[in-house]
Amino acid sequence: MTNSSSSAMIQGSSEDVVGKYKRLLSMARSSLEANQAQLASKDQQISQLVAALEEEKSKRSTSKISKDDEGYQYPRRILCRVDVVNIIWVLIEYESSPDEWKSFTNDQALQDFIKSIPGVPLLCPQKCLSADESIRLVSLHLPIEIICIHAQYFFIHRSRIRKEKQIK
Repeated sequence: MTNSSSSAMIQGSSEDVVGKYKRLLSMARSSLEANQAQLASKDQQISQLVAALEEEKSKRSTSKISKDDEGYQYPRRILCRVDVVNIIWVLIEYESSPDEWKSFTNDQALQDFIKSIPGVPLLCPQKCLSADESIRLVSLHLPIEIICIHAQYFFIHRSRIRKEKQIK
C-alpha cells in the first residue's frame, strides 16, 4: 500500500466514524425531544389536576366548614333524630371524627344549634318513631298483612291440590 492509499482509507474510515457519530447524535436528539414532549404533557396534566384539587377544596370550604382556626369541628350533616322523654337526640356526622350524639331540651335549642353552624344550613331529619309508636303502627298494619298472607297460602295450597288431582 502506498501512502496516498492509506491516507484515503483513513479518511474514508474517519468519514464512516463521523457519519456514525452524526446518526448517533440525531437519534439522541430525537429521543431527548420526545422525552421533553412527554414531560411537557405530564406537567400540563399535573397542573390540571392541581387546579381541579383546588377547585374541589374551595367547593368543600364554601359548602360546609369542617374546622375553624381554633380547631372546632363543624358537623357535616345530621343523620338521625330521636325524641325520648322531652329530650331531642340527634346523631351528628363530622368530617374527620366519629359520629356523635348530641342532646337538646327542645326544638328551639336544636334550631339555634343548626343556625349557629356556618356555611350551608344543615337539614334535620324527621324524628324517628318511639318504641310505642312503632308497636302501634305495626299492630295497625299487621292484621291486614296476615290476612293477605293467609289468602296467598290458601290460593297456592288449592292450586297445588288441583294439580295433584289432575295428575292422578
